[in-house]
Amino acid sequence: MIKTLKSRSPLDVVRAAACTRREMLGIAALSGLGVWLAACTGDPTDPTKHATIDLRTESGALNFAYALLQLETDFWMRVSANQYPGTTLAERSAFTSYVDETYGAREDLHATQTQERIVDAILFRFPQVVDFSDRTSTLTNARIITDNVALGLFTVVDAYLTTQAKLDQMAPYADAALARSTTVRGFLALPPLDPADTAPATIMTTLEPYFQTTFTVTSA
Repeated sequence: MIKTLKSRSPLDVVRAAACTRREMLGIAALSGLGVWLAACTGDPTDPTKHATIDLRTESGALNFAYALLQLETDFWMRVSANQYPGTTLAERSAFTSYVDETYGAREDLHATQTQERIVDAILFRFPQVVDFSDRTSTLTNARIITDNVALGLFTVVDAYLTTQAKLDQMAPYADAALARSTTVRGFLALPPLDPADTAPATIMTTLEPYFQTTFTVTSA
């Protein structure tokens, strides 16, 4: 039960010195505009400002996947809340389903990745990068994000996970990410992505424009 949301408006919560994950989900439910993570600030030690992903451990690899799924979930929430003029029925159906898919995957990792999990409220700067009122801007950025999330999840499964339980958990999410990439590429009349293993640091560098939170990626 979120008592603070009954006596504080969403704007009041956003202005708080530090937004909890529960509060942000409450804001999303009240506003219908997605999780506006960029509104959260905090003190100088706020972990939303910087996170370290240590790929020398399985938990670090899962943190990498968790960061990617936080990014993609937030993106599709924003797309669904701000659909560009002329959005086709096929596009609208895909975007809506992607919110459910990525949210479910993100929450599954949140529930199961309990060892040294990175912050649950990574910050993004989508408004500075994506024009959600424009089809070309939205789909071009969707292609970049879905391609790299798919590459990242396949790399985690192929190169970093060591336990069967985690492989069984993550493999379907990698397959689903590739399917999203394929559909987005189809909207742009592009061929499907070849999901070759890609260095996580390369993926994070490509996706850096979308993150307000900064990352240090440590490899073996």
